Amino acid sequence: MCRKCVRQCPVDAIYEQPEPRADGGMQCIDHDACRDYFTEHYGCAICLAVCPFSQVGYEKVRQRFKGNPSAPQFRIPVAAM
Repeated sequence: MCRKCVRQCPVDAIYEQPEPRADGGMQCIDHDACRDYFTEHYGCAICLAVCPFSQVGYEKVRQRFKGNPSAPQFRIPVAAM
């Protein structure tokens, strides 16, 4: 929700909003762009390095948002079929 990973991704492989896949599902990462960059540079993981969940731990971040009505809410829009 903070989008630090989106801003830091060197190949813009992480979408601002989930995008629909051909099979009807949703995706947040352009896996081809991510994999190609990862392969060419023998690794990356910048998204993991900047993610608050990786830095302070899931439970600490979760407590900040749990029960906080003004916390950002992430919902994946799904079209009705």
